[in-house]
Amino acid sequence: MSKFRKIFLIVFAVVFAVVMLLVACSNDTDETSGENSSTYTEAENSSEDGSLQEETSDTSGGDIQITVADVTSTATFYDTTINGLTVEIFAVLASDTTVRVAFNTCQVCNGSKKAYFVQSGKYMVCQNCGSKISVDTVGKSSNSCSPVPVSAYSIDDDVIIVSQSYLESKVSLFKKWKDN
Repeated sequence: MSKFRKIFLIVFAVVFAVVMLLVACSNDTDETSGENSSTYTEAENSSEDGSLQEETSDTSGGDIQITVADVTSTATFYDTTINGLTVEIFAVLASDTTVRVAFNTCQVCNGSKKAYFVQSGKYMVCQNCGSKISVDTVGKSSNSCSPVPVSAYSIDDDVIIVSQSYLESKVSLFKKWKDN
């Protein structure tokens, strides 16, 4: 086999693999499931001790405020409605005791109704492609299948404040998210 043909086959195989990965990450297999954006099953969210792994707070517009002292190793989800769309962030305490804050949508799978994360122990799991992300890496920009970082917030009197204007600038991340 000629060198050119070998190189062509290798390049073709790599391109094919990348395309297949992108298709898998963007595959929206359940657009008509009728999922409720604030309802998760106990099996999806239970830790090793069986405790529920989600708490949701609806701010119904405006800033999202997170009391730092309330953030634990169990992710807490905060959602608000902007222009008729639900926008959700979550906060979780990493093993180094830093608070991690991110949008509850995936950097790669965004655009799929299932591009959101559910906690399973020390991991956040993308419901579209199944990628497991350590809570220790939440909020870090990686351009991979991981939650979109919340990069603009302030801390006032031990309260994390994510402004409504910042949330409005990110609303496009949630146009096809869950029931939006």
